[in-house]
Amino acid sequence: MNQEAAQLRDKAVEIFRAAVRAVDPTELVAHYLSNHAAREHMRAPTLVIGAGKAAAHMAAGCEAVLGPGDLRGEVVVADGCGVPLRAVSVSEAGHPLPDARGEEATRRVVQSLRTHHTGDVLCLISGGASSLLVCPQAPVTLQDKIATTRLLLDCGADICACNTVRKHLSAVKGGGLLRHGCTRMLALLISDVVGDDPSTIGSGPAAPDDTTFAGAWEV
Repeated sequence: MNQEAAQLRDKAVEIFRAAVRAVDPTELVAHYLSNHAAREHMRAPTLVIGAGKAAAHMAAGCEAVLGPGDLRGEVVVADGCGVPLRAVSVSEAGHPLPDARGEEATRRVVQSLRTHHTGDVLCLISGGASSLLVCPQAPVTLQDKIATTRLLLDCGADICACNTVRKHLSAVKGGGLLRHGCTRMLALLISDVVGDDPSTIGSGPAAPDDTTFAGAWEV
């Protein structure tokens, strides 16, 4: 490799690393909380909940700015995506197919929401949350959810179609988390979908839902 080619390679590597740093989940959340008025108005103790492949790193950003003293909660991440945290628990679960670990962790998250009567809630959602945050709406079972997800993935359904179906089989997707809590919630989302629609990212557990059962049946 000649000198000019080596310099171009070094510059390309530098650009790549800068791009990765710019979207680091921990830094993004820490920067937002440090520079946003919401931080000044948050009421302690703060419950941190969330799901997605970046959720643990996002929670690390919360701890860096807010400190661990007034934080508690749990986030659900894909296998291998956990990081050590001081105040927030991290659970690993199945992705892209949901599993029993995700169902158990989600039920703990829902229970923490139901019993959190003072202070605010920080909801952290990133790509992968649709399979990691799993709470089947009876009479649907976990096995039903697994089979349906596999069918949707195998037929090549796009993310909007997949999430339209998953929202109507779940007690937490499509704004479902909001039905379990009684305090103020701030949702921070890292988008993995074109258009950045909050109701599509992670199947929108903390966002209004304009899909319908008819739409899910059509898919």
